Amino acid sequence: MEILLSSADWMTRNFQRRIEVAVPIDEPALRARVLEEGLGFARKDNTKGRQLMTDVTLAPIAAPNGEPPPPFQSQAQLCEAARRAAEQRAPDLRPAAPPEVPSLEPRTGAA
Repeated sequence: MEILLSSADWMTRNFQRRIEVAVPIDEPALRARVLEEGLGFARKDNTKGRQLMTDVTLAPIAAPNGEPPPPFQSQAQLCEAARRAAEQRAPDLRPAAPPEVPSLEPRTGAA
């Protein structure tokens, strides 16, 4: 299966007036993350997510056992996943040393 990342705004007007680009994801770990966090979270969303029915209507996602599942919002989960990833990287991030700024005082003596 090929996985591509692109704009979600694939509309006719955008293809006529713009250049839309899709980039393949080849690295296995990144592919797995996109499938789990991107598509997996979207499929689990039972707060805003909807299921397309055979009569072309959209219905709230039903729980398999008929019991209401705990709320799951894909956007909130994506934000939480990004926060956790940033926290894991935080110890490696060190502030850069400030750049050296040349003195603005006039030079004295012969050049």
